[in-house]
Amino acid sequence: MTVDASDGGIIAASRARPERFAEIFDRHYAEIHRYVDRRLGADAADDIAAETFLIAFRGRGRFDVSRDSARPWLYGIATNLIGRHRRSESRRYRAMARLENRDVSEGHEDRVVSAVAAGDGRLSAALAGLAHGDRDVLLLVALGELSYPEVAQALAAADGTAKSPSRGSLWYRKSSIGETVVVRSPIRPGVKYTVQVEQDDHVLASPDKPLPEPTSHAAPGGQRFPVLSASWPGDKLTVRPASAADAAEWEADGKPDAGDLHVGEPSRSIGPEMGGGPVLDFGVEGARRLPADPAKLRAALLNYAVKVGHTRVPNPDEYLYRGASFLLVDEPIDDDVRIATYRLLASLRGVRTVTATDANGRQRQGVALRTTTKRYGTVDSELLIDSGTGRLVASQEVVVTPGTRNASLRPGDRWHYEIVRQAGWTNQSAESLLPADEPPPAGPDEP
Repeated sequence: MTVDASDGGIIAASRARPERFAEIFDRHYAEIHRYVDRRLGADAADDIAAETFLIAFRGRGRFDVSRDSARPWLYGIATNLIGRHRRSESRRYRAMARLENRDVSEGHEDRVVSAVAAGDGRLSAALAGLAHGDRDVLLLVALGELSYPEVAQALAAADGTAKSPSRGSLWYRKSSIGETVVVRSPIRPGVKYTVQVEQDDHVLASPDKPLPEPTSHAAPGGQRFPVLSASWPGDKLTVRPASAADAAEWEADGKPDAGDLHVGEPSRSIGPEMGGGPVLDFGVEGARRLPADPAKLRAALLNYAVKVGHTRVPNPDEYLYRGASFLLVDEPIDDDVRIATYRLLASLRGVRTVTATDANGRQRQGVALRTTTKRYGTVDSELLIDSGTGRLVASQEVVVTPGTRNASLRPGDRWHYEIVRQAGWTNQSAESLLPADEPPPAGPDEP
């Protein structure tokens, strides 16, 4: 059996064996600590680096385990925490700008810090005067040695927790995440059939004050770290056959459950973050400022991609399509911007209108984009809309022709899907929304 030694593989394993997460700590703690040290100094580095890994541990269930490296994710969490110390960082650079000389070391980080403090201090003065986001980009590249795509991931992670309140005190999203898999009969050798595995998924975030206990995490020494957001899966995996023929085989087996079939939690969709650019994460105030004209909205979204990703996206229409589901579901935008987003979707090259059936068997209107790669084959990415409310209620990846990654599936199988059951601001209490039996993982102080 091959063991996946990538960060994604280790984090996936740590969901069942939490002690495996220590390997992520061992790999990346020193690097994250150095990054914080060079931005805020040694006094803050110990606490922020430790809190970064506590947040990452508690939120590991939401990490995209298809990613080989957790570095951008961890840098994003750390950058978000650094954001709470902006004044200290600015004072630090202003003080360094007053220094006249400093010895230059050989290491990359030391060369950067030495350059900041050397000579007439103009670089330090410039850093002190930079906008927060621009400073983050520069220092993630300079101190973290991240590539521009990794910086985009890190900043998306940091920006994802910087939302401001709008029409309620809490942001709450509840979805059902599903995946289609081929299983072996537990009682009839050689028999296989296809089932859909589904699990609820929740996110709760408070923009301005920590969530109530027990979501704060107790460290071994007893110190508690309050969190602003939490995510947690439902406590049940459900299984249902994918077709009438599959139903006959499943019933012949006595309707086995997920445990009997040895299936795990469903993985996330290959979209909407696979459009070749950064996630469209504006924060609440940024989303409120989006234009309600489709042409101006297109320009604003592509300009955002260039600003954050520092390069033009290779396929603008595919990027806008895949980013639209994030914009429609995860941001509390005004209705006129939502309408403009739908009009933009309809105008994109390759996008067509469809009438499709979601995973609950409900027929919906929507749009679809077909893409073809060797790994994923040909897939229709469908965004389905509730015509009564104008809200995105489902997304799904429907196999047209399987690729190497999904070779066991049939044309027409719903490879991944998400049913959005609730997404919006609420004035319900956090206690009424959080699970009562055990503390949920902290997040998303990370992507």
